[in-house]
Amino acid sequence: MSTRAIILAAGISSRIFELTKGLPKGLMEINGESIVGRIVRLLKATKVDDITLVVGYREELFREKFPECNFVTNPDYRSTNTCVSLEMALKSKETDSVFIINGDVYFEEDILPQMLASGHKTVAAVSLHPLTDEEIKVLVTDGKITTIGKHLNEEIAYGEAFGIYLISPKFAVYLKRELKLLNNPLLFYEAGMDRLLAGGHVMNVLNVGDSVVQELDFPADYEALVKIIAAKSEWHNEL
Repeated sequence: MSTRAIILAAGISSRIFELTKGLPKGLMEINGESIVGRIVRLLKATKVDDITLVVGYREELFREKFPECNFVTNPDYRSTNTCVSLEMALKSKETDSVFIINGDVYFEEDILPQMLASGHKTVAAVSLHPLTDEEIKVLVTDGKITTIGKHLNEEIAYGEAFGIYLISPKFAVYLKRELKLLNNPLLFYEAGMDRLLAGGHVMNVLNVGDSVVQELDFPADYEALVKIIAAKSEWHNEL
């Protein structure tokens, strides 16, 4: 079975606007490479070449930089959340597995290959660290996610689902339908996933361990990531 990818990059990113200076967050650079550019490169390295970018804010920049990708435009990007963008990009009849990746997530090279090699039809990459009310959190039983969302109590949650999922064609079709039925443009797409899990669909968990992952929501996230990468580079140079 082949695999395609959807990268969500439509938003304005107002919470980190002081750093982006008008650029879409996905075009912020880390070590000379944009976040979305890195995601596209890592997907291609895993032989995933069918890549769709969901764009909105300053979409012309993405179209110029990634002409090899497919594009879906969310014209209501200012007033809608990721549930709308993802529903637009999913197909009513999926024949491929689908990577869903938030366009503001930095992650290391090993995560996508691990997900593909996991043997799971539907799997979420999850990071274990101290949690707050800001993250999308998961509850897990026997290696399977039972509940997902920001609403979960951080004291009992297993970890953070930071925005990288691999879903089966069947899960994708059901997810598109659920996102339509929710009929709430302000929700995160994980709200649709949560309803599917409550209805008996299966999503496995991949613990990413010590791999560096960082969702860039605030300036402090960017600053922390730069320090982590610099420290890791320095450590490798000392070996």
